[in-house]
Amino acid sequence: MLVIPHRLHCMNFKKITIFHDDKWKLSRSAIHEYIKILGYIRKTLSPKQKCFWHVSLTPSVNGLTTGSLFYNNKQFSINYNFFHSTFEINYSNMQYEINIYGQSAESLYVELEHLLNENQINLNIDQSEFTCHPHPHYDEKTVIFFSEIISEVYNVIYKLKCNQSNETSPIQLWPHNFVLSMHWFSARGVCGHDTFNEKFSDEQINFGFSFGDITYPDPYFYITTSPSSEIFKSITLPSFAMWKNKSWQGIYIPYPSLSKLQNSKDSLLKFLNDVLTFGENLM
Repeated sequence: MLVIPHRLHCMNFKKITIFHDDKWKLSRSAIHEYIKILGYIRKTLSPKQKCFWHVSLTPSVNGLTTGSLFYNNKQFSINYNFFHSTFEINYSNMQYEINIYGQSAESLYVELEHLLNENQINLNIDQSEFTCHPHPHYDEKTVIFFSEIISEVYNVIYKLKCNQSNETSPIQLWPHNFVLSMHWFSARGVCGHDTFNEKFSDEQINFGFSFGDITYPDPYFYITTSPSSEIFKSITLPSFAMWKNKSWQGIYIPYPSLSKLQNSKDSLLKFLNDVLTFGENLM
């Protein structure tokens, strides 16, 4: 009999000390450029979904995947294998691999497009959408850390998702800004917003994780709401969380600080549940 424990198997987030290392920063930049390729392909071949869910990627056991894609009568998927640093094109009866080798996103797309064309799949994406500079400092060992962090974060957000009766989004990675997130919906609309623009017209709480950006270079968890995150200003924050107003408004939880705590995963999960309950009562 399968028994699912209430607590997470590993209580602590992985402690990673290379966030300020050049290998981390340069590999993060390369990964970001590569996953934009998969996002464009999903956007091109997938029917429109709510809140742009048709352009996001899904975490997999070894990296990220587009999930099933369809072109005429062909079904296939494209995976980014972080452990082998390859793009994998999967059909029902065959698989193709492309070694990344730190090449530019543009050249990687051209190689990928060629293999798809050989199987009568025509994307017609302008290759100028992708950067042409190579990534010689792409470090394969560092890239594996990204997959491990994605797995840890996904596990926590999945636990949060499974406890909800309200509608929630898929747990998805957004290629354009390199964040992993899940939206919780209150089932109420936002007064004064276009009802056909569900991104802004539906009351929602966004639980996410960023691998770092210009404003906050280190990876971090974040919580925002629509229409406004002001409701969280009155919540009591634990020591590992803080309120932020710079570039976006919401709750900011730096990964390096969180990973130093004992039982950090359970502490975070409890706080996320508390925030959701608090927000649900006020929205």
